[in-house]
Amino acid sequence: MGEEYRATSYRPGKLVRRIIGPAFISKPSSVPLQQDQMKTVRALWDTGATGSVVTASMAKELDLVPIDQMETTGVHGTKRVNVYAIDLRLPNDVTVLGMTVSEADGPTHDFDVIIGMDVITLGDFAVSNYQGQTVFSFRYPSQGHIDFVKEGERSRIKLFRKKKIGRNEPILVRHPDTGETKTVKSKHLGKAKAEGWMEVE
Repeated sequence: MGEEYRATSYRPGKLVRRIIGPAFISKPSSVPLQQDQMKTVRALWDTGATGSVVTASMAKELDLVPIDQMETTGVHGTKRVNVYAIDLRLPNDVTVLGMTVSEADGPTHDFDVIIGMDVITLGDFAVSNYQGQTVFSFRYPSQGHIDFVKEGERSRIKLFRKKKIGRNEPILVRHPDTGETKTVKSKHLGKAKAEGWMEVE
């Protein structure tokens, strides 16, 4: 049985260049804590960070104990920073127990933690800016690829189908075994189906 689907979204109501939303952290616990038992923090989602980060002030507030040190390279060069273990809970109830985070190198003002690619790669992450308003969404576990090129191909095929389809009109087909998609001329559709390809509606 697959993991339960969960999703969260963030709608600031305007165009933003930094995605900062709520999250919940605590010291590592043997059992997952509820949100009201954890510290509410401002979390910056950062695809440029390979790992997640906690600020020095938040580490001090939670009385986190360093479990290791590591070298990080920032705008001020390379330095050694503390590494901590925390439990992280997102608004969609995705919980990561005992994850390691490094201490932020330098001052921070508008966030307490950075959620890096170690968390983002657990699911699907998308940012859209339709009509000048940013909407961020994260879902867990991954439900499939978000591919704007293929989405555009499907839109073009729908436009073609509104017209009378000629023998040389492109038809989008997908192979059920590999998931690969391609276009074939309508006159070759029968041959493609015989080879196992399926027409994409």
